[in-house]
Amino acid sequence: MNEDPQKAQFFGVDVASAHLDISLHGSQQVHRIDNQAKAITKWLRSVPAGSFLGLESTGAYHRELARLAHAHGVAVFVLNPRDIKRYAQGLGQRGKTDRLDARVIARFVQREHDQLRTWRPLTQPQESLDALLRERTLVQKQRTALKQSHSVRPEPPHSVRPEPPLRSP
Repeated sequence: MNEDPQKAQFFGVDVASAHLDISLHGSQQVHRIDNQAKAITKWLRSVPAGSFLGLESTGAYHRELARLAHAHGVAVFVLNPRDIKRYAQGLGQRGKTDRLDARVIARFVQREHDQLRTWRPLTQPQESLDALLRERTLVQKQRTALKQSHSVRPEPPHSVRPEPPLRSP
């Protein structure tokens, strides 16, 4: 990792399912690339090793970027979206766009990188445990939904004999 913060580059990335908006701190430009391994790898070739990259935790969408950037030698910070929102509010930012978010994240990482915890990929046993925990959470949610649907289901009617048809005289 680059130890001289004066020469380091600080990137902020706003992550979406289909694309990434990337901002380099100190630049007004924000670049958009596809959120796919091929596009990410191509972009990372232009990023000097030892750079710093901040991105918000987005469930599954940020994982590929974090993994590839870490493998490229970039210090990765997976940030809590609430922290970034509060930081932006503290700066007086009123608008909320992907481009603005990327710029705020880049600024946050540049100012706070020494106080942040660097992201590291999970080991294989941790990955397996994480997958099992996600599956367990899904099953628990499904179980709760089933219980709730059974509790509001109307009682089945008691055995009711149909009335005999009316006969005409």
